[in-house]
Amino acid sequence: MTETSTLEAFIQAYEVLRRFIRRRELVEGNSGLSRVQAMIVRHLHSRGSRTVGELAKYFAVRPSTMSQMIDRLELAGLVDRSADDHDARVRRVTLTPRGLAMVRELRDVRLRVLKDPFGQLTPHEQATLAELLGKLARGLPGAPRED
Repeated sequence: MTETSTLEAFIQAYEVLRRFIRRRELVEGNSGLSRVQAMIVRHLHSRGSRTVGELAKYFAVRPSTMSQMIDRLELAGLVDRSADDHDARVRRVTLTPRGLAMVRELRDVRLRVLKDPFGQLTPHEQATLAELLGKLARGLPGAPRED
């Protein structure tokens, strides 16, 4: 297989997997969240409260765009904005209990729908796949960076 055909095979498999996960999330999770909204609540879950500016930087969007996204999540009752403990001028975005429940639901759906396909791989293959995909993701131009 040439490098180009290997890359094309990877892209095709990735797209099939991405569509499968998204369809299952929509059917089983019934969250009503967009892909980006789901990414934001998952990020808040893993990183804790963040400012709109920190979120905008992480997701590589303008602060005004992120503020609009947070407005929608706040209207849905998934996040709250509150004053920072050290600087009252700074507003921090935090998951609400409802937002936390949504993150757990999305995670459970992903784990449930991928358990059997992932289980077709040996433990060594699973670890190798996770390691290689992580390496690929970290090497992407404009990929979110750890803060």
